Amino acid sequence: MLNKKIEILKNNSKFYKLDFGIDDENNLEKINLLIFFALLSGFSGIDISAKEEILNFAINSIKKAQ
Repeated sequence: MLNKKIEILKNNSKFYKLDFGIDDENNLEKINLLIFFALLSGFSGIDISAKEEILNFAINSIKKAQ
C-alpha cells in the first residue's frame, strides 16, 4: 500500500520539500534517519546544509534509502 501512496505523490505533479534545519556535523546519524524517513514518506526534496561533509553523507544516505 505504501507504494501506491508514493506513486500518487509522484503523479500529482506536486513538490514536497522538507527543511531539516540541521547543519551540524555532529548530527550525521540524525540526518541519516531523517533522510531515510523523508524518502519513504514521498518527499520530493530535502533542505540540508551545503557543507561538503554533510552533502556527501546525505548523498550516501539517499542511495541507501533507495
